[in-house]
Amino acid sequence: MGTVWLTGENGAQLAFSEPLPPVIAAQVARGILRPAEPPADAVSRQVLERMVHPDWTDAPPPPPDSESEPQQAAEPAEADRPRMPSARSSAAAWRAYAVSQGMPKGRAAAMTKASLRTEFSRLRAVS
Repeated sequence: MGTVWLTGENGAQLAFSEPLPPVIAAQVARGILRPAEPPADAVSRQVLERMVHPDWTDAPPPPPDSESEPQQAAEPAEADRPRMPSARSSAAAWRAYAVSQGMPKGRAAAMTKASLRTEFSRLRAVS
């Protein structure tokens, strides 16, 4: 498998790996694309990849290990977790916080702001 250089009607030079895709081969047969010499400054894709990523190889990546356990989602970083609302925050803010912590919406809607504050203050003291 080599590289074939073709020139388009507008003069653009294109490089294709052999064998040519059927669509490109048809354009060559119709004369839309013509064989061309590679430009003097042409560098193959493989050379460029090795220049940019010297650790890349031509070998395909190994298949995923189907027997390994699926990866679990990482715990969100402390900065990514929603902050507990202040004592002055609205009941709606406390309900939204409760839902973000895993409480079912129906249960959060049935609780008062005071009970939500007590619930999450107690949980925070335990953790």
